[in-house]
Order: sequence, then C-alpha cells, then structure tokens
Amino acid sequence: MKCVNLYFSNICILHKQEVTYLNKFKENLLTKGIDLNIKHFGIGYPQRLSEYLSKDDCILPDVIISTDLEIYEDKSIYSKFSNSLYPLINYFDIKPDIKNSTIYYDDRLLPFIIIPLVFCYNTNYIGNTNSILEVIQNSDKTIIGGINNSGAKSIIKAIWSKYGKDIATQFLENTQIMNMPIQAFNAVKKGSDRLSIVPLIYAKTANNKDLFMSYPKDGAIALPSYVCASKSLDTTTMLTVLSELLSEDFCNSFVKSGSLVSSLSNTADETTSLANNYKFIYPDTTWFDNTSSDEFYQLFKKYL
Repeated sequence: MKCVNLYFSNICILHKQEVTYLNKFKENLLTKGIDLNIKHFGIGYPQRLSEYLSKDDCILPDVIISTDLEIYEDKSIYSKFSNSLYPLINYFDIKPDIKNSTIYYDDRLLPFIIIPLVFCYNTNYIGNTNSILEVIQNSDKTIIGGINNSGAKSIIKAIWSKYGKDIATQFLENTQIMNMPIQAFNAVKKGSDRLSIVPLIYAKTANNKDLFMSYPKDGAIALPSYVCASKSLDTTTMLTVLSELLSEDFCNSFVKSGSLVSSLSNTADETTSLANNYKFIYPDTTWFDNTSSDEFYQLFKKYL
C-alpha cells in the first residue's frame, strides 16, 4: 500500500460537494493500493494553507490543490517545494484559451478550475458596467469580499498588474472589503451598496429587473485553483492519483453547480465565460517578478 498526502485548500462556494467527492475518491484509490491522506485548509478549518506552509517546521505533501494563491505567488513559500515538482503541463492538456492566458505561467502549476469575478449591480447604480478601468477612473464606489482568502487579494493584484499601482490604489480608496464575497453580493442585492465584483455564480442569479450582472470587457478577474505534484511520488502513482482526481465528471460538476471554468481539455465549458472568449485578468510573471509580497501587503493592509 502506497501512502499519498494531499493538501486541499477548499473552494468555499462548493466545499460540501468537494468533500463528498474526495471521500469517494479516497475509497476508490484504496482498491488500487493507494492510501490517500487528505488534509483540508481554508474556510472552516483551523489554518490557511499559506499560513501553514510559511512555518519553518511545515511538512510538505505529495499533492496540493489550492485556491490559496499565496503559496505559489509568495516566493518564500513556493521556493520550499517548487524545485521538486512534476511539470504537469506535460501530462495533462488544458484548453487553448487558458494556456494562452496569463493564468498559465508555470509548467509545474496545472490550472484546475477558475472562479470568474464579474460585476453585479442594482438599479441605484447608473455608472459604467462594462470596464473595470473606467469604474476606477470614475471613482465609483465598489464592494468586494475575501479579506482573509485570495478573493480580495486577487482583485487588487489583477488591477495592479494590468493598470499599475496608482490605479490599484485609486480602486482601494473607493472600495469596501467585506470578509466574504457573499456579503458583498448581498449588500448589492439588498440595496445597501450599488456595485460589486463577485463570483459569477452569485452574479448569474441577477433577475435583470432590480439586479444585474456584467462581464467586464477588459476581462473577468480570475481566481484560479492550481494543482501541483511532488516527485516524492513515482510517475505511475502520480498519474494514477491525478487522473482519477481530475476526472471529467469532477471538473464538469464545478461548471454545472458553480459556474466555474474548467481548464482541462475535454471538459464542459462555462457558457458565460466562453461567450466572452475566456477573457480574464490575472497577473503576469513580470508583475510577480517585480512586485514583492511586502510591497503588495503594504498597500493592501493600508485600506483594511
């Protein structure tokens, strides 16, 4: 029996669905001689994955699936395990539109699913609903969520990388950051705020009477989940685990139930994102190389 350790940083929107699938997946692997040990991180659990992996005495796993993007974007964390990873892009195909975007930037990090973040607004808002840049330049008040996860950080990083630090600062000056994205959505739905940037699954509930959604022409802000696997596993075991885990059914369930984008080839397309040519905003490698975590957090924390 081979033992495989998986760290899973959850996608809070569909976490119950994830747990159900992972438990069945674990049972199935036992019949193939693989004992999968799953450790969960994120909302509803004692620690964030980035918090744990930043510790000097952290234990590195064999496989990671994470929407906690700091583990990849913070060089002090990623350097702990990046040199021992398989180039998963050589083993799994992803959709061309995703592969040609900034979401794919490292052969070792396989984009699994993507949460698109889009505009949601009500009848009290009469400003621009087509462009993130124009909303910022007009100093329109915005509400977002995800202080303690990658949600809010991804929005700021995306804006900073595409339009510069001054524009990101202007956005923060006119933005309220809630604890959770659902709180930002509900604030607009109930009328206490007018304009939000929220996961597509929330925005798609708009009734086009007093609540509306818009996919920005400059692209939805992407919140991806990446998979990586250590060479602590032999190739056969790695492929057995990931081929089972990243099944078509599992990927398609996120598209159907959560309006998420599945990056892997031969999986279902999310219709709204597809209609917008999978246009996303996500930082490129130049931004990551030139912007330290300290510089980012110095700006981000100033407006919390």
